Amino acid sequence: MKTDHPIYIFLTAGPEAFRVLTGGHRLSGDYRFSSLTIKSLERRLDGILEPDGHAGPVYVVEFQGQPQAKAWYNLLTKMGLYGEQFPERERFRGLSAQEIWAMLNPSTPIQETRAYQSIFAEGKAEGKAEGKAEGKAEDLGRLLARRFGPLPDWAVARIQAAPIAQLDAWLDGIFDADRLEALIGPEQQD
Repeated sequence: MKTDHPIYIFLTAGPEAFRVLTGGHRLSGDYRFSSLTIKSLERRLDGILEPDGHAGPVYVVEFQGQPQAKAWYNLLTKMGLYGEQFPERERFRGLSAQEIWAMLNPSTPIQETRAYQSIFAEGKAEGKAEGKAEGKAEDLGRLLARRFGPLPDWAVARIQAAPIAQLDAWLDGIFDADRLEALIGPEQQD
């Protein structure tokens, strides 16, 4: 507090000085006053969306997958450090204190948010589609091996990489083909 020596001297007066500075807030219980230097730490934001060529707001994205008591402080620290480094960018223009608090208050568990549910639903649908394709590829491979004998590696690779529509077409044509290559095509020569 070298540059703020007069305020430091004032605050050493104790709780009454704090009451005067805060417009009447009284401390309950014992307090010890000191000046504390917090060394700057490197902090990385999970993501940040900054306006490009316009004066729009800056959006900070932080993901916390597990509950942590310090997560809220971590987010506030990162936002504060960003605002300190770029004071002209980080603003909540036109928002009241209640609106800012509502925006920052992590009162809704992430699992209950529409964004999480949408992402989870998309992931679940993709997982089902992948599982369905894998099942069809496995069934097709088994039927082709029974009909034409052991499958060469190139055929297995082609079947595993095929989309569902192609797998369905091959399954539909399995009884019409007289050999493997007639159904899924010849081996590609590199």
